[in-house]
Formats: sequence, structure tokens, C-alpha cells
Amino acid sequence: MARSTVQSRILTSWRAIELFSAQKTPPANPNDKTKPVFRVLGSEPLPWQASHALHRRKLRPKQTWRHTVYAGLFTSTAANELLDRHFGENPDTFDRPGDCAYCLFAFEVDKSGRPLLDTFALSSLAWALGRTLSPGPSSPDWLTGFFETEKAAREDFEHRHALRDEKQDSSANHDETLEPDLFDNLPTDQDEQEHDEHGIDDFDTPEQPLDHDDLIAEILGFIDSLGVGPLIDSPKCRVSSTIISEKNDESKNEPVLLNSFFVDDLDRVAIDIQVNTAGKALTNYLTAPEDLDEGLRVDVNDPPDTTFETLSPAFFPIARWPSPKGHSLVASQQFAVNNIAHSLDGSSGIAAVNGPPGTGKTTLLRDLIANIYVTRAQRLAELDSPKDAFEESTGWKAGDYQRTVWHWKEAFHGYEIVIASSNNGAVANVTMEIPGVNAIDTTSLDGMDHFQDLASHILGDDKEAWGLMAAKLGNRTNRNEFRSRFWFDRDADEAEQPKLPGMKSLLDAFSQETVDWHAAVDEFNIAVELSEHLQEERQHICEQGIRIRTLSKKIAIHRSRHDELQTRLSHSEDALAQAIHEVTLARNMLEASRNERLDHRRFRPGLVEIIFTLGKTFRKWRAKDEQLEIVTEADESNLSSAIGSQSVLATMLSDQQFNYRAAHDHLTELTDKHSRLSANQSRTGKNLGIDIPDPESEDWSNDTKRELSSPWVDETWNEARSQVFVAALALHRAFIRANAVRMRQSLHAAMDVLAGSVPDDAPADTVADAWRALFFVVPVISTTFASFARLFPQMGRESLGWLLVDEAGQALPQQAVGALWRARRAVVVGDPLQLEPIVSISLKAQEALRQYHDVDQAWTPGTMSVQRLADRASPYGTYINSGDEPVWVGSPLRVHRRCAAPMFDICNSIAYDGLMVNGLINKDSSQPVVADWPVSCWIDIRSAISDGHWVEAEGEAMMELLEQLMSLNVDASQIFLISPFRTVSDQLRARTKRFEGINAGTVHTTQGKEANIVVLVLGSDPSSAGARQWASSKPNLLNVAVSRAKRRLYVIGDLSKWRQCNYFSTCADRLERHAKSETLEMVERPFVEI
Repeated sequence: MARSTVQSRILTSWRAIELFSAQKTPPANPNDKTKPVFRVLGSEPLPWQASHALHRRKLRPKQTWRHTVYAGLFTSTAANELLDRHFGENPDTFDRPGDCAYCLFAFEVDKSGRPLLDTFALSSLAWALGRTLSPGPSSPDWLTGFFETEKAAREDFEHRHALRDEKQDSSANHDETLEPDLFDNLPTDQDEQEHDEHGIDDFDTPEQPLDHDDLIAEILGFIDSLGVGPLIDSPKCRVSSTIISEKNDESKNEPVLLNSFFVDDLDRVAIDIQVNTAGKALTNYLTAPEDLDEGLRVDVNDPPDTTFETLSPAFFPIARWPSPKGHSLVASQQFAVNNIAHSLDGSSGIAAVNGPPGTGKTTLLRDLIANIYVTRAQRLAELDSPKDAFEESTGWKAGDYQRTVWHWKEAFHGYEIVIASSNNGAVANVTMEIPGVNAIDTTSLDGMDHFQDLASHILGDDKEAWGLMAAKLGNRTNRNEFRSRFWFDRDADEAEQPKLPGMKSLLDAFSQETVDWHAAVDEFNIAVELSEHLQEERQHICEQGIRIRTLSKKIAIHRSRHDELQTRLSHSEDALAQAIHEVTLARNMLEASRNERLDHRRFRPGLVEIIFTLGKTFRKWRAKDEQLEIVTEADESNLSSAIGSQSVLATMLSDQQFNYRAAHDHLTELTDKHSRLSANQSRTGKNLGIDIPDPESEDWSNDTKRELSSPWVDETWNEARSQVFVAALALHRAFIRANAVRMRQSLHAAMDVLAGSVPDDAPADTVADAWRALFFVVPVISTTFASFARLFPQMGRESLGWLLVDEAGQALPQQAVGALWRARRAVVVGDPLQLEPIVSISLKAQEALRQYHDVDQAWTPGTMSVQRLADRASPYGTYINSGDEPVWVGSPLRVHRRCAAPMFDICNSIAYDGLMVNGLINKDSSQPVVADWPVSCWIDIRSAISDGHWVEAEGEAMMELLEQLMSLNVDASQIFLISPFRTVSDQLRARTKRFEGINAGTVHTTQGKEANIVVLVLGSDPSSAGARQWASSKPNLLNVAVSRAKRRLYVIGDLSKWRQCNYFSTCADRLERHAKSETLEMVERPFVEI
């Protein structure tokens, strides 16, 4: 099966799951001052009727009410029971969310109760539940046709109410049809201002208001058409009333948000990737486990010197975020930045960073943003004229107004930066931190004003910004607020502040100015050249280190060879001496044998003696002479052999002496060279104030020392790199001023995009260039995944340069699909060992949907997150032994700067396999202290009595602890009371209302937050071991609970029972035990500053 087909099926299965997801109907709250929610009762007036109590509330001038009707209510319990009957119930569900209400359909009405027809929305959950009842999951068309059904339902709804209006208007006087004066239709400046603020032309609404009978009839009709009678026992509805301005009451309406935010995008992308290949970021994200080549993975922690090359100065971006002095990135952060910049700049793909809490994720993102921003500035610096960045202009007609958009040359595509998350708080925090005045060393700006007042106004809430770098967009409210604050002037009387020009007025003023473009370019180039010069200096030192280490290895090899030759030479000298001795012996023996034979031959018998003895004497003599001859010849041979051996050994010794002298000389040369290079490197490093890292040193092999270090970084280079970023700001500002008219035109169009007033036939590339103009002025835009498709509806495949995903461990895998499809490059940051994302339907229902679409189990959302899929696709990372088997995570951030001991040690042990390094710095005695605070401990409460998971004795111990802490003047807002179980957290909230500011909830509610003190009240029915096993099935829940605590952790629960559970046993071992009757130990310790 083709990869695109497999990926399309994955997306289709995720889309099916999202059809079962719905937005909860707001609970009844009639006393809310700004957005009350009313139950609709047959005997009482409706909120838009004059006799309703709502009309006794006073509104400000030019304000009015708008009402959202949530019709046909059914409970989540009913929905879950229906799904459980069809697919089976999860046996380990011990803390299912509390009951809430959903509705069949919803729409808005105006202040008089007239339906706003284009706001109608049909619940996909109700539709999917109806389809599950009939035709059922066995049908091939089970979940086919929702959009067609919704479209037909909307048209029928509009038709019914349009007929009502026609009947209502049939007797009206229609004679007043005079054509208005044509000049009345010409737009004035005020008209355009109001058009910009509203975004859209007026839309007609029906004249006939709704009453109770109308609502009941609509509900009964939809119960029947959707086939959901078993879900609803009687027709019910709620009405949410909202105060709006009268101007907004006439603006374009959108359907009520009832359904998943991701269905449309999943459908769009699933179709697109069947026709077109998905971009590399999404393709890698959707790569099946069996298609991944794990042999290409690079474990950045094994061996420790794996990261050294990527941490060399040549890999550093030429710029950095100008953080306050003394705040350099540590090794793992810098590795991630260097690796991402090196691998994704000018390319495409996805990179994953494993960032547990307190490891500096935002700090890392800021440096990535600085690199992207400066890279665009480098393209600007190549322009002879700032107008050369543009090609021709096109546009669209918005109402009566023509919009003009200037097209950017391709060199300026791909620098759009979007930060996205499933968590509203996460994107809001990052977006506020980036331009926040505390995020930067303001002295590095040297008085430069990068739209500081405007940026502060955009942040709002009296927050101070250093410059215009980021904006929180996403939902309609955020978009409108940004447009209002960014584009338009702030009136002088607003909050008694002076008038503040918006970007529109600033650009008008800039258009009258003259800009010295080449001077701005020169300033930027000078800053770049200085940074590059310092980088080259440090890289030279680094390369010297490489040569030194290479020499060290050569010296080791040559020293070994030298010593070997020396040993051989010694052996040869001994052998030659022995050979000389043997020649002497052989020569002496030969001389002796020769002399003996000469002596023998002198006594040869004479002729007389031979005759007289008949030759006997001669024969005896001759026999001995022959023996002596043999001996002599043997001695001659031995001497010759000994001489030969001596000659060979002498020659060998001569060669070895030569080789040894050569080896000795070469070793001396290498050693001298090594000494010179080492001395030169040391001297240069000392002169530059650089602490030179050495991957072969003990410091580098030491995890703590290596991870806390900032290799190659010094204040001089830091400042130079910061100044490149500052110069890039100045260059961007010069470009904006020099192109004020074109930027004003394009940004005006971008404001239409934010308002949703772009015509449907507007070219996608024109809309994209309007966005690029906005990204030029505001480099970073944030949004939740839920708002991504509505923020960028016209943006297609790989139309955005950079997607930075935050808190990715808490996002379901399908939530990021639309964002990844639109992104050329994606950096995914998060921690899969925090709380996992929650799917609205049971795991068994997910399995049924997965199997229905013939998709592998690896793609079940209930077992995955955006972070896990990105980690899986990332070639750089490490393995963490957490749970049953090692887990591959993306490039890890290892230095933790939030929790003191024992919290740090507990989390490091249960979740991170000891990978984390504690980066807290102990302050001296002049720093604040936590005097008299009880030490972190486990308060052991053993009780057989409980009300469900609530153990009264634990509640009493919690109250005693709080009283003790309050007596020590602990700030209640710095205390979290948390529990794994919802029923326990409800009791915690109820019993601590008198402690103003205290925070109480489930562990899930504290995700992403922190406090000085955490009180973890475990609860659990003493007879229910299954509940405790559920809470301890993975390290995630305890990891989140413990890592919220900065200074103290108090666990309250039955130690004997919880010690038997995974991970909680480690927690128990790390904490002191106290019985309820004991007084907690007081301790005075220096505060550990982050």
C-alpha cells in the first residue's frame, strides 16, 4: 500500500474520532455578570423577552445582548453509556470526568430573539451517536456524510425561519423603494475605519423572534432526524447571553462552536496527501514505526563526546537572543539550537526536543527565533534598495474597499514563525515572555525603540514590553483585540493615558520620512562581521584542540611504536653480543681442532713402522686423522654460521638503530608540536577569557559539569551575537520605514485577513503575502491548535516557514496535523512524561474506529501524543528507561532549575532514568530563607473508612498541616492542594474556602504550573487496589504532582498501601515518614534560587 494511502487512512481514522468530540455546553450560571447562562423552563420568559430578569441589568451606552441557544441537551454519561454498550467499557477507568451536558444543535439570536441564520451548527457528536445506533458500526457508511447532513440541516433551518419571516412581512408596506442618492454609498474615512473595526458588511436577520414552542419544535425535529431518542428523555436547552457592542451586533456571524476544531483540517489534509505529497515535516511525523531506520539514530548521551562537534563555534548561529548577562544557554540547550539551525535552515523537516519542566524551553525557543529573524535580515542586507524585496502587487475587493498586497520575492518566504500548543495558557505565556521586558538585557538595545510603546499596549494589563516581537492571535476575540491595539490609535482618554499611534498611523508618518537604507545595512554588516570574526577566532581555537587531540592520538601511537622499537633494539643488541661471543667460541674451537690435527699429523707413522706393523699403525692413525678432519670441518662450519649470524644481526641492529632514531626524532617533533599548540591554545583561550572544553577530559565525562557548562561562550562573543540581533531589529525597522506605503497597504489587507473579511475568491498566494507582511512586523504569532485552521484558512501546504510546538506532550496527535501540513519546518518541544492528553471517547471505542479504518495500533490517539510521534521521527535524541521498555525521546534538555531536593530526585528517578542534572544555585545566607517550614515528608494516615476515594482522616491531616503553615505566615497562593481523584479534589476545594488564594484541584489542573508548596492528598478507597494501580500505572501522574513543588512536598496517604505501587514506592523512600500524631520537623535551610 502506498505511503500516502496509509497516511490518509491514519488521518481519516483520527477524523472519525474527532467526530465524537464536542464542546461542552456551558453550565447554567444565571448570576454571571457578563455571560450568564440560563436554563430554559416552559413557564418562564426567554432571556430575550422583555419580562426576563436579564433586562433589568444595566448596560453601558452602545452595548446590547446576544444570545446563544444550546438546544436538545443530553449528558456525557448518556453518550458514554451508549458507546460502552457498543464497544465495551474500559476496565481501568477510575476517575472518569464528571458529567456534563452536550447539545444536538446550537445557534445565536439577536437581542430581540431573532435567529441569526448563519450561526447554526449541528453537533457531530449527536450525529455520530445517532449513526452508531443506526446503521451501526458494521455499516460501510457508518460515519460517512456528516458535512452533507449539517449542510442540509442548516439549509432547512434557514428555510423554516425565512418562511416565518415572509409570513410575518406579507402585510408590510413595500412602497418605499426609492433609490438612495448614489453619493450616500461612497465610503468616507469614518466608514472605512468602522469597516476595519467590524471587518464585515451587515447581514440581514429574520424579523420573527423565537418562543418556547419554536424551540421545542426544533428540538423534537432534530431528535427524530438524528435518531437519538435514547439519549434524550425530554427537550431541554440553555441560553448563554453575552454583552457585545452594538457595532459588533451587525458584523458577520460564524457558526456556533459545537464540534471538534480539527475535523475540517483532517479531512482537507487527508484528501490533499492522496493527490500531493505531504511536506517533509508532516511526512516524517506520519512515518510508521516499521519504516523508521533506527540505525540512523544518534544518541546524544552515548558516548558523552557525541555532541562535541555540534557544540563547536562553527555550529553556533551568528546571533543570539540578548538575554540578561550571565544567562547563557547550557550545553544541552545550545546543542539543540545548533542542531536545529544546522539541519533545518534552508531545508525542511521536523525536530523534536525533550523538555521537561524547568529545563529552559522558552529560553531555547527565543534563541531559535533570534536565528530565524537574523537570517531574514541577512537577506535584507543583500538588497540594493528596500523596494527590491517586492515583486508586483495584487489584491482583492473588501466590501467597497480595494485592498492592495505587495508580493514578496521568494527569498523572503519561509520566515513566518508560529508558536502553537493545545494549551491556551502555554501559548499565552510564551507570547508574553518573548516581548516582555524581563526577557532581554535592555542595555544591549542602547536606547533603540523597536515599537516599544505599541508592543506594551498589545501586551495589555499594564505589562511592559521591550519591543514588538510577538502577538497572541488564534481565536476571534484575540484577533480582534490584536487588530484594535496594533492597527488603530489608542484614544487619549483610554485609561487616562496619552494618545498612542497604532501601526497604521506610524506608517503614515514614516511615509513622509527619508531613510538611509545603506547606513542601516552597513551597521548590520559590521555587527555580523564582528560576530563572525569572534566566531572564527574561537573556531580556530577549537580546531587547534582537534589538532592537539589528533596529535595526542598520534603521539600515543608513535610512543607505542617508539617503545616497541626500543625494546626490539635492546633485544637485538643482546642478540648481537651473544652472536659475537658465539663466534669467539667457534673460532677457539676451530683453532683447537686444527691444532689437535696438526699435532696428530706430526706423529704420522714412518715407512719402517708401517711395514713392520703390516700397516696396522697407519690404519689406526689415519682413522683418527679422519675423525679430526671431520671435527675441524664441523668447527669451520660452525664458525662460518656464527659469523653469518653475527653479520645478519649486525645489519638488523643497524636498521633498527636507524628506525629507532627516526621514531625518536618524530616522537620528539610531535611532542614539541603538541606542547607548542597546547601552550598557544591555552594562551589564546586565556587572553580571550574562554574556558576551552575538552571531550577527552574528566570534566566532559562528568554529566553534571558538562551539562552545566556553556562551551565556548564568553561575554565578548555573547555581546557581539546579541548586537547582531539588535542590528537586525534596526534593519527591519529601516525597511518598514523605507517601504511605509507598501507595508501599510499589505498590512491593511492583513487586518482584513484577521477580521475574516477576505473574499472567498482571493488568491491564496496574495493572502499568504499579506501574512508575510504581518510576520515581518510581528515575527512571532501564537495560536492554539484549536484555532489554527480558522486563523490560517487560506494557507496551504508548507506555506508557513516555522512551526514551534510547545507543551507537545499534552497534545493529541491529530491536533497538530493541520499545523504541520502548513509548516515547512517544525520544532516540537515537550515532555511525554508529563500528563498524557485526554481523548473524549474510551480506548475501546478508539480501537474500534482504528480497526474500522484498517489502521495500525501505533496510531491510536489514546496511547500517543504529538511529542511521542515527533520524538519517534527525530534522528537525534536518547533512550530513557521509563516503564516497561526504553523510550526514544528527542534531543533532551537536561538541566532542571525548578525543584529542590527531594522533589528533583524523585522525578529524576521515577521518570527520567537519572538523566536530569540539578541546575539550582545555592545562595548565600543573605538570600531569603524558608525558615521554620516543615521538611518535605510523607504523612502516613491509615484508615479503613472512606467515602469513595475521599478519606476523612487524610482531610483532617491536611487541615492540620495547613493550619501549621498558616501560623508560619506562608502565602496561601503559593500552596497547591492536589489529588489524583476528582472526588478528593472536590473535597479539598470545599474544605479550604476560608484560606483565601489557595489552589486546589486534580493533578491535571496543575499541569504547567508551579508553587512553593504542594500537598498531595492521595485518597483512594482502602478496599480498591485497582484505583491505586491506575494512578501508578505510569510515572506521568506522580511526576507532574511532584514537579509542581519548588520547595516543599507533603504527601498525605496510607503509606503501607501506596508503597506497594509503582513509582510511589520510590517517592516513599525519598521522603521522611511522619504519623499524623507527630509534630512535623521544622528546618531552616537557604532558599534555592532558580
